[in-house]
Amino acid sequence: AIEGALAAEPTYSAFSITNSGLNAVQQDGGTISDARTWNFGGSTVQVDGNISIASGASLTIVPGQVVKFYTQDTLYVAGTLNATGTAGAPIVFTSYRDDTYGGDTNADGPSTGVAGDWGDISFSAGSDASVLKNVVIDYAGNYYWPGNTSGFEPAISITSASPTLTNVSMSNLDAYGVSINSGGPSLSDVSVNAARFDGFTGVLNAAVTLTNLSVTNSGSDRYLMVGGTLAANATWNFGGLTLELTSGVVVPTGITLTIVPGQVVKFRDSGLLTVNGTLNAAGRPDAPIVFTSAQDDTAGGDSNGDGSATSPRAGDWNGVNLLAGSDASVLQNVHIRYAGNY
Repeated sequence: AIEGALAAEPTYSAFSITNSGLNAVQQDGGTISDARTWNFGGSTVQVDGNISIASGASLTIVPGQVVKFYTQDTLYVAGTLNATGTAGAPIVFTSYRDDTYGGDTNADGPSTGVAGDWGDISFSAGSDASVLKNVVIDYAGNYYWPGNTSGFEPAISITSASPTLTNVSMSNLDAYGVSINSGGPSLSDVSVNAARFDGFTGVLNAAVTLTNLSVTNSGSDRYLMVGGTLAANATWNFGGLTLELTSGVVVPTGITLTIVPGQVVKFRDSGLLTVNGTLNAAGRPDAPIVFTSAQDDTAGGDSNGDGSATSPRAGDWNGVNLLAGSDASVLQNVHIRYAGNY
């Protein structure tokens, strides 16, 4: 194998590594503080240690590049990550044990990865220009090692950042798919398969743009969001997923909440939507807006992933409370189910 320090900038072109202890280029961890391009000449790159992209720095990864991580390895992005693959040559981030992509690079015979084999891709302030397009992410989701309950983490975390994710496929995750803690990211055609918990989680005041999201074979099929008080005008469109709120939401005076036709919103015990501003919930006859219980599988499917273990009851959640200041509010083609108890 070839081992390279992160400070080195070799040029690789059309070569292969076979019959070795590591059939890949080993890239040592560290911090990228300038503009770099990862093109390993057709060979897989095996990351050994955390990689950090510093503020003002950039890492460009060429289409078709396979990037493998050891246990506990994470890619931290405070600068720009440009991982733009193509439909025919996606960029792959996966486990060192995953022979599906790049072959048997660790030379241990046939093997597959294990959910949680590596950490995550973490976007923080300074990474707004980052792009993931035509990207595959497999076997991520644990800070320590697979199954460690203290190490569960999302495959992608976004904090105070607005990266763009398009056609990103994530599978076999030890915890969550994407966690949006703050910022204004854009996600389009992003899928999560076989996550232990939720595919997507977020907070109320993240300014997200979500289109065509999907979750399959996971702990739950929903966008799970923490409630609170809206700080700015917002539109609830969760890319085709049911929204489940962990707590109540307040729309204060001067703020407008718009909910798109067809959106299903589920509430837990005592859940309440309080409106002192404007609620614009205008559905259509063929795409009504639904406010209902988190246990209601007839709208948005079995979004909490508990099968037939629970069923909805009248009073599962509180309701919609229109107060002084909400005169401009509109509820049209709206279904309200299983509400009525504080």
